[in-house]
Amino acid sequence: MRIVLALPLLLVAGLVRPARAQGVAEVQVTPETLTLGIGQKQDLFAAAFDKQGNLLPTARFAFGSSDTTIARVSPEGTVVGLRAGLARIEVRAQERRVAVAVFVTAPGGTLTAAARDSLATASSAPAVGGLAAAIALDPAALSLLPGETGRFTARPLRGDGTPAAPVALTWKSLRLAVATVGSDGSVTGIAAGEGVIQVVGRGGLGATASVSVAPGDFVLSPPIFAQPPQMVDTLRAVVPLQRNRLIGGGLTWRSADSAVVRVGPTGIVQTLAPGEADVIASGFGQERRTHVIVYRRAEIFFLSPRPASGPVQVPLDGSVTVTARAEAADSSPVPQAPVVWEVGDSAIATFDPGAGRIIAHRLGTTSLTARLTGFDPAIWVIAVVPGDIALDRTRLGLPVGEHTSLAVAFADSQGGARGAPSGVTWLSDRPGIIAVGGDGTVSALAPGHATAMARTPWGRNAWADVFVTGDFLLSTNRQGKGFGIYQGRVGTPDVLTAVLVDTSANLQAVWSPDRTRIAFSSNRLGTYDLYVMDADGRNARALTSDLGSESEPAWTPDGARLIYSSARGGASQLHSIRADGEDMRPLTATPGGNGAAAVSPDGRTIAFTSARDGNQEIYIMDADGSNQRRITATPAREASPRFFPNGDLAYIVDRGGRGGSALVRQPAGSTVSAPLFEEAATIISFALSRDGTRVAYVTGRMAADSRGGTQFALFLRSLTPVGPAAPVSLGPAEQPVTPSF
Repeated sequence: MRIVLALPLLLVAGLVRPARAQGVAEVQVTPETLTLGIGQKQDLFAAAFDKQGNLLPTARFAFGSSDTTIARVSPEGTVVGLRAGLARIEVRAQERRVAVAVFVTAPGGTLTAAARDSLATASSAPAVGGLAAAIALDPAALSLLPGETGRFTARPLRGDGTPAAPVALTWKSLRLAVATVGSDGSVTGIAAGEGVIQVVGRGGLGATASVSVAPGDFVLSPPIFAQPPQMVDTLRAVVPLQRNRLIGGGLTWRSADSAVVRVGPTGIVQTLAPGEADVIASGFGQERRTHVIVYRRAEIFFLSPRPASGPVQVPLDGSVTVTARAEAADSSPVPQAPVVWEVGDSAIATFDPGAGRIIAHRLGTTSLTARLTGFDPAIWVIAVVPGDIALDRTRLGLPVGEHTSLAVAFADSQGGARGAPSGVTWLSDRPGIIAVGGDGTVSALAPGHATAMARTPWGRNAWADVFVTGDFLLSTNRQGKGFGIYQGRVGTPDVLTAVLVDTSANLQAVWSPDRTRIAFSSNRLGTYDLYVMDADGRNARALTSDLGSESEPAWTPDGARLIYSSARGGASQLHSIRADGEDMRPLTATPGGNGAAAVSPDGRTIAFTSARDGNQEIYIMDADGSNQRRITATPAREASPRFFPNGDLAYIVDRGGRGGSALVRQPAGSTVSAPLFEEAATIISFALSRDGTRVAYVTGRMAADSRGGTQFALFLRSLTPVGPAAPVSLGPAEQPVTPSF
């Protein structure tokens, strides 16, 4: 048989070599003697058993004749009578052998004188010393069908219960209408009833035994079975109404197709070639059949995972697939070949053969065994472990220098958490970006993307993507390139790190609330559309693809949706869209245009600018676009509303004829604002930090030189208290726009 190796996905499939031959402890041959006429044939049926009495279906037998001029035997056990006389047929399996006496009769059915002498010698029994004191019958009682024959054996015993010398015996049935008995103790059932068989010896010795005769159906066991070619098994006829008593004789056996399977006179079946056929037993006015399937011989025992690869870990209350199947030499499956499964301790785990899954019930270790005839058993070690684990977060963002803690728990089959595992170790795949402490504390060290992993002692892992960011984002055309997205830190604002710089204009970038994603507007497909990417600048994907321009994204506090401005050939209007690009909803539809949305910390209110009344003012509305109302009433132009953590608003106010701009703060629910600071130049855009303690803003003024144009400047300023503006160094002709925290 050949062996192949397959690697299905993550599991390594293994194959088991055919089993080595088991030791033969006993050989039995049916019939025990043969009487043949010259030229007649009859099959011998041999069976081998191990020390425990188990049938060895793969045993091989050798046949030989003591006198091939009297009787010849084929390698398959078919005996042919050649001339009158006595010969012995020897049947051998490994070191065990048994002999069958074959008597070949002369024409007319008589034995030669020499054969008769041999028969007498073979039939004689050794004498046992001592006079008999009692007679014992074996068995104590018989159950028979009408017409069935059984046998009692009489054993002379001495007074101490040991065998005595043979005595002449007389057999008698006390109810001839129920059963008859022959001189050799053979009993034949006649009609339904209860009878008594008596045996009497010299000196008044005697014994009786009961005979119960009752009609009843017999059945064959098993009713159907499957075997490969050249296998031997035994069919048994039993009477269910008589406690499944085995019928020992009186049946005629035959095969419906002797090319597929043959059967001996006692129900020993030998499979020959692939196919299907019935084996029929007839007797006592009945006929019963067993369907025999002879399938192709299995040459491969395909196993997955490979038992030698180590224990199969099954999470508590979970399951794992285990495969064992028979395959032919061409690797095609042989589904008829039965694989027998056995679990060592079903309290720990059980196996569902139909689904091919080992199902865990409680913690512990057990075994799973798969048996296929002709192969060594496949034995897996099954370790039921506490289960899969999960982290409380699978994505998180941290500014450089900040810390957070991850928690690990057992995960059930629905993904829920229950209990905390012990012995967990923590790892970082990029120690230069994040450090992970033994308690799951993650420390952000440098901008980038890394993975924090928790590992259990039994080999289960759970991990989280960690994005380490700067303090603020900025779109700028640094180094003469197109507008790209950069990030910087408050402590070193002059050092900007590129996040996304390509041939497109990428503007108005803003981190998601958890800092793992960035929403922005880009013209990479021609018109400006909304995009979302990971915080490290990877995996950018478009959310919109309209012909108009989409810009000014603002996240809802839960990170589920974005509020944005869309101009489709007319005035800009506000819309809402899910972060996966689905479920777009319009929020405004008024003349004059609406834009620059900001979402309140509780997610209930949206602040925005609108020129619906002629002058650009600050408005608010509910999150679904309802209840739109103006909250400023000055003639000045107002822009870029931003929420403080407590719900107050900050926004830009043009100073009109005085020139420049002011940044003001308006308490929640009020229509009166107070200035935070003023700038002589125009404040083009600004960002409010998430804790409300500082702002980043861009100003623009006309250049003083002859070339004209606008000069841009970027500042950072503290608001607690309001401090001086700290300029950020920019390159020549650099144009920073739309900062965000």
